[in-house]
Amino acid sequence: MSAVDAIINYKRSPNEDFYGLLHCDENSSPEQIQAEYKVLALQYHPDKNSGDKEAEAKFQQLKEAKETLCDPEKRAVYDKWRNSGISMSYKQWLGMKEHVGQVRRYTIAEKVDKEVCVMGQELSEPEK
Repeated sequence: MSAVDAIINYKRSPNEDFYGLLHCDENSSPEQIQAEYKVLALQYHPDKNSGDKEAEAKFQQLKEAKETLCDPEKRAVYDKWRNSGISMSYKQWLGMKEHVGQVRRYTIAEKVDKEVCVMGQELSEPEK
């Protein structure tokens, strides 16, 4: 399956709903999210479920959700993705967003360099 097909046929997974994983909603405070995380983390902690790969995976998902939703900047980015309706996973979107930002910075820097170079040439030309 090509990357384009993956985007066209993309269906959001319940595991990408960080609020749902933590039994919270968009209005939950970081303290409420932390409290819900603690309850669920105890239930799925690898030490309590030794050898259970599903519980370990669930624990990692809960940890990622808590880290994202308790950080105001990460939460704002997540909410933007969640409400965008874009057809790609959150992780793909983050990677694309980061890549676009790098390309944009490079393009802007290149444009500034060209303008400085052009301005420098104009200033160094002898007057007539």
